[in-house]
Amino acid sequence: APASVLPPPMLLDAVTLADTVAWLRDSIRNTTHANAGSAGGKFPLLSSRVNAIADFRPLAAVIRRAVLPNGEISDDASPELRRIRATMGHTRETIQKSLERILRSRGGEAGEDYVTLRNDRFVIPVRAAERRQVQGVVHSASATGQTVFVEPFETIEFNNRLVQLSEDEAAEITRILDEITQRLRANLAPLRFAVDAIAELDSVFARARFARDFDCTLPEFSDGASR
Repeated sequence: APASVLPPPMLLDAVTLADTVAWLRDSIRNTTHANAGSAGGKFPLLSSRVNAIADFRPLAAVIRRAVLPNGEISDDASPELRRIRATMGHTRETIQKSLERILRSRGGEAGEDYVTLRNDRFVIPVRAAERRQVQGVVHSASATGQTVFVEPFETIEFNNRLVQLSEDEAAEITRILDEITQRLRANLAPLRFAVDAIAELDSVFARARFARDFDCTLPEFSDGASR
């Protein structure tokens, strides 16, 4: 669909296609150079077919810069994404330090001196009986109800900022994926041709391997009547 944005795994499939095309072009080029005495090399028809496939290496380089092999979006995908993620890191660090300072000042018992997440916000555990000692918003409670998870007032603004940054990150990732999708869409016809050509060449190579493995020979036809 025109408005659809391709997910990272599909973009990596395009990289695989580009790599396959590059390997074919190099293989045919090496064969042609090894048989430079004949026009088009030893396999002129195959060489012509492969050379008709577009070179997608620049497109693959764009995708590789944006999408990591595991499908995650790289910090290098855009300067804006790098800036957003750096700010997110600093904001998380600020929240962590603030909450750890509160935990130290309270002198919590072992098992209650950690920072965790509830509803995508950083909170600290507080005994329900001591709830009023920490001013903030309660996001959830433990299964027994003896512990509540509180977001202190002094970190609410930073948590809000982190939520906004997460939304900014998601929007920037969508923009990046859309930009790459548009580049692929602009090359849709050459990409389809490449897929069809590779399928055809794969069939040719498979038949060649079969002929070699079973010591096949070319049939000879004659105009004479069979006897």
